[in-house]
Amino acid sequence: MTIGSNYKSMEFKGPENIAEQITSHIENKIITLQLKPGQRILESQLAEEMGVSRGPIRDSLKKLERSWLVELFPRRGARVTELNEKHIESVFDVLNELYIMFVRR
Repeated sequence: MTIGSNYKSMEFKGPENIAEQITSHIENKIITLQLKPGQRILESQLAEEMGVSRGPIRDSLKKLERSWLVELFPRRGARVTELNEKHIESVFDVLNELYIMFVRR
């Protein structure tokens, strides 16, 4: 008998990234208005709801800040972004430039 003759190929499936799951969960709560524009986001409440520590919640909030869904305030926590005309114009300007670059290519 050769080594590995009875070996079955095993498909590797890594565990889903917990940080991505947390970010998606918070993002979904914002998009579905379970967390409303201007509402304070309580890290401790989300951590308890998801059964995780506050560290991954903070990391997710930082990611969501980069996509303008959340505003972070030092020593005061996080809040759901209230989109105003300035935000919309900024997004439009960026998208406009991306479309121009796309068309040129």
